[in-house]
Amino acid sequence: MIRVRLIFEQGGLCYYCGIRIIIGDNHPRAATLDHIVPLGLGGTNKLSNLVMACRSCNGAKGCKSEKRFKSEMDQDRAGG
Repeated sequence: MIRVRLIFEQGGLCYYCGIRIIIGDNHPRAATLDHIVPLGLGGTNKLSNLVMACRSCNGAKGCKSEKRFKSEMDQDRAGG
C-alpha cells in the first residue's frame, strides 16, 4: 500500500530522474522503493524517508546520500 501511495504522490514519476515508472520486475523503469537517506547512513523506514525510484536510479544510487547521488547525476548530464 505504501508503494501505491508514493507512486500516486509522485505522479507516477521516479523521484530522482523524473521518468515515468512502471509496475514490473525486470525493466529499467520498474518502480522500486528507495530510502532517501540509506539505512546504512542512518536513515529510517519512516514514510518521510521513502520514495519510489526507477530500478536504474535505485541501483545507481546504492548507499549514497541523496545529495551525492544528485550531484553525480548533474555531472553526468553535464558531460563530466
